[in-house]
Amino acid sequence: MPSIGRSLRRMATLIALLATLPALAATMLGTVLRDGQPPKSGLPLKLSCGDKAVATGMTDAQGAYRLTVGGAGRCQLSVDGTSAEVILNNQAPVQYDFNLQGSGVSAQLQRR
Repeated sequence: MPSIGRSLRRMATLIALLATLPALAATMLGTVLRDGQPPKSGLPLKLSCGDKAVATGMTDAQGAYRLTVGGAGRCQLSVDGTSAEVILNNQAPVQYDFNLQGSGVSAQLQRR
């Protein structure tokens, strides 16, 4: 039966090895402006890939956001009831800056 010390060293080595592996997560960051101006802080964001919501977040006082999801591919970013297609890459962060024009059903989310 291995000693507790040896088991702990093996577990520590395994954890150290796993920590060096690249994380397979896609990071998306950028800004959302409303009619060309920073929105009020806390504009809600929802990222969906297929039929599944994979991340939610909010803008800060300058309209900046950052979302991290465990995957990559074609997704939809929804902001205040309107959405735009984005492509995520799990190898490097991607930046998407948007302008939200109008409000309600006539709002449009446009890439800048």
